[in-house]
Amino acid sequence: MYPLETIICCGALYALYRLLLEGRISHSAARAMLLGSLVVATVVPLLELPILPAVTVTESEFVDVAVTEVEAYDTQEVAPPAFDWAALLLWIYIVVALLLFARFVGSIVGILRLRSRCSVSHHNGYSIAVSSEICEPFSFGRTIFLGKTDVAAEVIVHERSHISHYHTIERLIYEATRCCLWFNPFVHLIAKSAAQVCEWQADRDVISRGFDINNYRKIIFHQLFGYSPDITCGLNSNLTKKRFLMMTKIKTGRYQWLRLTAVIPVVVVIVLAFGAVAAKAEVPEPKNVVEIRKGGEQILLNSKPVTLNELPALIEKTDDRVVTIDAEADVPMGKVTDVKESLRGIEHLKINYAKPEVKQPEVEVVTKQSTKPEPQSKTVKARNLLRVAVTADGAILLRGKKCSKSELKREVKRFVHNYHVYAMNTRRLHVGNLKNSEYSDFSTTALTMPNGDRVCCPVSNGIVSVTSDSNATFDAMQSVLLTINEAYNDLRQELSRRVYSKSYDKLDPDYRQMINNAIPTRVYIAEC
Repeated sequence: MYPLETIICCGALYALYRLLLEGRISHSAARAMLLGSLVVATVVPLLELPILPAVTVTESEFVDVAVTEVEAYDTQEVAPPAFDWAALLLWIYIVVALLLFARFVGSIVGILRLRSRCSVSHHNGYSIAVSSEICEPFSFGRTIFLGKTDVAAEVIVHERSHISHYHTIERLIYEATRCCLWFNPFVHLIAKSAAQVCEWQADRDVISRGFDINNYRKIIFHQLFGYSPDITCGLNSNLTKKRFLMMTKIKTGRYQWLRLTAVIPVVVVIVLAFGAVAAKAEVPEPKNVVEIRKGGEQILLNSKPVTLNELPALIEKTDDRVVTIDAEADVPMGKVTDVKESLRGIEHLKINYAKPEVKQPEVEVVTKQSTKPEPQSKTVKARNLLRVAVTADGAILLRGKKCSKSELKREVKRFVHNYHVYAMNTRRLHVGNLKNSEYSDFSTTALTMPNGDRVCCPVSNGIVSVTSDSNATFDAMQSVLLTINEAYNDLRQELSRRVYSKSYDKLDPDYRQMINNAIPTRVYIAEC
């Protein structure tokens, strides 16, 4: 969950700054540390760096059964949905963020309007705007705002320091971030500390120019509080005892670079905890590859031409009982079926389809073949069977009606997501079966929470039945199977975030297997 992760990151880095670095490193290093902390805490939780050890993903489960429909099913009344707290919190966030942005923009516009009413004089690298409306000096951008012309030289030097160090740009970055991450208390603390460091740096520049410290302190004490927006740099900021103490602190603490190295392990831990995901597992190259070329007229086994009748005997001579079928895009599925039928008599054989070349996440499409001549019979309720067909011209038929890939993906998710969650806590997941024939029945499985509690989670009993015309192309069939797998993967992501507040890819292997058990891929690939 991004809000919680960014709060933890900000808190860890801010605690490190306060405990080890504040007042002990140079002002420039402190500014870089605080700004870097904000960037790290904001960006790292959004990253998915593949630097953790690879996790082997469980293969998709494709069922090889003969389906017998039964036109009867039980339904249950749908429990009333609970109030959507997530939507309410989202709207609260949006409203507060918009109000803060409106105030932020209003402050900038107010300063620009004030400058237009001032008497402005230009100097070397900066401007001075004078107006009776200004009660206290401040700077914004490359302009110093004064209430009168006869001000102490220390004031001009102080504000010029803000300009030369580009403190206004930093303040704008912090204020914009506070608008976006207003719920994070450490963002406000970091912004406050950064403003304090900017004042320390400007004070240091004044003292280094040879001005008397005591006189400079009197000037600060006699400044009147008045018009000085939050996003400006002015003498009224952080009037604390610490500021005056920093004026006399000429040298930074010893070993400041050694102290800064303490940031490295903290950032590494943050990246590993919140920005790292498991690397993609290396898939070994298949040993027995059957290639179907020239519209199905040519068959190659490991790049060597063979006939359909020779194929089973040659594969039986090998030790590997896994065959990968790789067909050209325009090969009819009838030719692919002929190859599969010729191999059906081989014991303990598993057939894989080669992965299609797509930009979406790769999904391994596996067909488990029975060692028996006929597949095992299984009775499936009508509501638990979703019929998908691929026609000769590549069209997709869903329940007998044409549909697009996006519609197929949406309907598969609706079919499998066969329950409505109306309450959930760490001990029980309350669900109601939807009274709709387009949804499948469900059984249950247990998900173990990180705290050891177990949650009862529904498991769809539905099977997606995919058939194809004998003249349909291999590419069209692969595309449909990939779309179906993407639907299952999306559901796994949603369940993972709901139960574990993490994406599926970031889960530990044990929790990932639980999600796989809760949402298994059940697809029946019917023969042509």
